[in-house]
Amino acid sequence: VYHNLVNLTIDEADRILEVGFEEELNLIMKLLPKKRQTALFSATQTRKVADLARLSLTKPVFVEVKTQDNVATVKGLTQGYVCVPAQSRFLLLFTFLKKNRDKKVMVFFSACNAVKFHDELLNYIDIPVTSIHGQKKQASRSSTYYAFCAAEKGILLCTDVAARGLDIPRVDW
Repeated sequence: VYHNLVNLTIDEADRILEVGFEEELNLIMKLLPKKRQTALFSATQTRKVADLARLSLTKPVFVEVKTQDNVATVKGLTQGYVCVPAQSRFLLLFTFLKKNRDKKVMVFFSACNAVKFHDELLNYIDIPVTSIHGQKKQASRSSTYYAFCAAEKGILLCTDVAARGLDIPRVDW
């Protein structure tokens, strides 16, 4: 089947290489027909992404999207963090979410299992939350995303899948 391939799209190339699939990706590229169109997308231009482009693309065209400012944070957004002992984290989160029930809140976790655990627990104790993570089907992620975007208030638990390329308006926290 791959001998008939005419278009290859690699999205999130930086992430694929970051998690250690460089060797596998190079092997796959060697198996594919040389005569093909390849589109390589990456949120960041790392040395590994540049090397992959150089080795696997013929006459590459580099397209860069830049904002007018060279800032990573949207104007008006305040970032902060709190150092909390592990045994107090859930209590702090619960208290914060309870006080901000009428706001639009996003809570980021480092793992899908953490999102699933907190989703189940918070809903069980009457803090209504929704969630987006990489183990959910795309249709479920999309419907949750659109519902949260349209909502005036709500709590969205998510992994970094929601941090990459999604524009969610009017988030309070």
